[in-house]
Amino acid sequence: MYPEFKSDDFVLIIMNDAQCEMLKKYVSHNCIDGTNDYDFELITLLILDDMRQGFSCSFFILNRTDHFVLEIFFSKIKEKVGEICPTVFMSGMAESFFNAWCNTFQSKPKHRLFCTWHVDRAWRKNLHKIQSREMQLEVYKTLRILMEEKDVDAFNIMFNEVLKKILENDMKREFCKYFIENYANCISSWAYCHRLQSGLNTNMHVESLHKTLKCIYLKGRNAKRLDKTIYALMRFIRDKLVDRLIVMNKGKLTSKLKHLRQRHKTSLSLSTATIIENESGYIVPSSSTHETYLIQENNTNYSCKLICTDCSNICIHNYSCTYLDASVKWNMCKHIHLVCRHIFAVAQMESLNTNNSSSLQNDLLIDEDETRTTEKLTS
Repeated sequence: MYPEFKSDDFVLIIMNDAQCEMLKKYVSHNCIDGTNDYDFELITLLILDDMRQGFSCSFFILNRTDHFVLEIFFSKIKEKVGEICPTVFMSGMAESFFNAWCNTFQSKPKHRLFCTWHVDRAWRKNLHKIQSREMQLEVYKTLRILMEEKDVDAFNIMFNEVLKKILENDMKREFCKYFIENYANCISSWAYCHRLQSGLNTNMHVESLHKTLKCIYLKGRNAKRLDKTIYALMRFIRDKLVDRLIVMNKGKLTSKLKHLRQRHKTSLSLSTATIIENESGYIVPSSSTHETYLIQENNTNYSCKLICTDCSNICIHNYSCTYLDASVKWNMCKHIHLVCRHIFAVAQMESLNTNNSSSLQNDLLIDEDETRTTEKLTS
């Protein structure tokens, strides 16, 4: 069936029924990455579930990674789950994963993103192309500002200015050449302005998975035997399924919920008097800079479990904010909690005024009835 394979090639694809169902249900945010800490290459296909927890939907163990082998991997997944299309596809900066996915599945993901942490690491690793330490720091700081710019028009202007500034100095030209070759033609994959509200910024879920496998399930050692690696993978999936049952039925405090509650607590130090309401939404000034952030209500009926019980059960999908923590890292930031508190307070005040008005009308009616009764008795 696959004449491109050599006689000594080895390929093993692992996906049980639970992993298959999870991939069908939560395919919208998709990460894939590999590690060679083992004698074979281990590639993991991971999704984010409704609690924004990473869940491994398939493992791919092989002795070589190339475009042909990856297409086999995705074609077998397609046979199992059918045609799927994630909104976000995140992988390493190599094009092999994304190209193999697009050649296998008909629908192309809306966002093809690089992990921010991987991009940052690659930049720092190649700064040695600049001889001066002072210039290295200057270039790195400039690139980070460029990456984190959230306005598309401002980014385009800054991008051209940054390239011009780097090219002017002969000591920076080698690094500039590296930057143009690797990042100039894929801006939408690493710039923040092209990933706003996408819901994914790094593939730390995959990194955490590989670290957990090595440090806990393999006890800090590289598995020299394949059967031990497979046994560790199966134990890991079993424990993740049990953990998910606990989260669903007992309400376990996940990391995302913990962050949500911390941000609500932080919002209590902010005053609702600073909120300015206009036609677009709510404008909240920054507590540390001169920036302002726009919070808008989303008309969504998304069934989400990441809710803030102190904000009238508002979930992460109900509001969007231009603050970095919400727009890129996709958290329910402190400004959203502040606006929710403001709306709840206004609603309570209106309800109180309505009740007082109704009570006053009832008192007036009672007084009128008493007056009529007195007049009748007198007459």
